[in-house]
Amino acid sequence: IWKTKIGKFGQIGKGSMKYGIWFGLLSVVIISIAYYFLRESIDWQAIRTSANARGVNETTFLLAFAYIMFGNSLVEEYFFRGVIFRNALWISQIFAYVLSACMFSLYHITIFGTWFSGFILWLALFGLFIGGLFFAWLYKKTGGIWWAWIFHIFADLTILVIGYVEIFS
Repeated sequence: IWKTKIGKFGQIGKGSMKYGIWFGLLSVVIISIAYYFLRESIDWQAIRTSANARGVNETTFLLAFAYIMFGNSLVEEYFFRGVIFRNALWISQIFAYVLSACMFSLYHITIFGTWFSGFILWLALFGLFIGGLFFAWLYKKTGGIWWAWIFHIFADLTILVIGYVEIFS
């Protein structure tokens, strides 16, 4: 008897703002450190080829950049936290956290499954899983997706800036 509950956007309160911004800044630091140490292990040519095959060039990248940062991240937060996490809570809190984080990380294989292999792929999935846990915690802590979304925007911004620099410079 699965009754779908629609996720809450929640209120944008000053008290919860600090969580989204601090976790967002923490994600910038962690992603930047990972990039610094792993950049030579990443097949940037495969990423360039994938981007070109999808019609992404220096001009269209900016449109994709804006969509990924603001549109796609909002849809992901709404679906993975507002629908999956929220509806799985009736089973157990641990199950809800693990399910939403697993689904979030596995979903991203469709995006970068051809970009990485071996250790880098597993590390990216692990990072996404941990990020998914934090996004869900933030959703639960603040009562909505707004601050998880802000956190998500920081992470995407960092990844997109790195991608832009590596692909187009």
